[in-house]
Amino acid sequence: MMRDTTRPQGPSEPVQYYLAVPGLPGADLALLAARGAILAHRRFRGHPGYARWHAGSMAKVVLRAEAEELAVLASAHDGLTIPEAPDVPQLAVFRPRFKNQAAFLSHLKLYSGRLAPSLRADWPEDGLYLPLLLNASLDLSAGKWAAQVAHAVLLWQEAQGSTALWGQWLVAGLPLALLRAAERTLATAVAEGRAYGVEDEGRTETAPGTLTVAAAAPGSLSQWRNEPEVNLSALGVGRPLAAK
Repeated sequence: MMRDTTRPQGPSEPVQYYLAVPGLPGADLALLAARGAILAHRRFRGHPGYARWHAGSMAKVVLRAEAEELAVLASAHDGLTIPEAPDVPQLAVFRPRFKNQAAFLSHLKLYSGRLAPSLRADWPEDGLYLPLLLNASLDLSAGKWAAQVAHAVLLWQEAQGSTALWGQWLVAGLPLALLRAAERTLATAVAEGRAYGVEDEGRTETAPGTLTVAAAAPGSLSQWRNEPEVNLSALGVGRPLAAK
């Protein structure tokens, strides 16, 4: 479970910053943020500041910046870009730090916009996808969804990151499926231990304790396709990673 990831943070709480190019579709931003969370964990997990952040609220802020600025800021301030080079970056993730140590981002604005309601009809027949179930009753900003999705995938990694299944998923290129589902579907999956859910503190866009996103085990999407009130919004896959 979690604290709110997009509210202004105090100087005593480390924050991980995500920078995304303006105009990025909300579903694409959410999928990039999920991949970025895993890549950032692999890169920064040995840093004491990251360890403190990961053991705490895992607070996140999603901001807007142009692609050229993403690369420059990431190079200068210990960040990583996604997609990875040589592709043009669409997202940058920075090592968690205190707010007063992030002055280089103070000129940027929060990522707003909405997650388009468009749904995909073409469910994949097979493949090892990690499902990210969004509470379909919520109308959050694109930046808020990105933060919640990134948190959900980190919760799954924390619980299952040492399993053979997790390693297979990394080697497959981190395939992700963004689904919209009824809140009761998320709650049932979490209660049955089939998913790890994110509850928001309710300081910006939701009521306290709202279940926003749930991350389930990588696998075929057939079980979710047959669930009532579950729809596929987007799919994403990137470069394979070593299973470590």
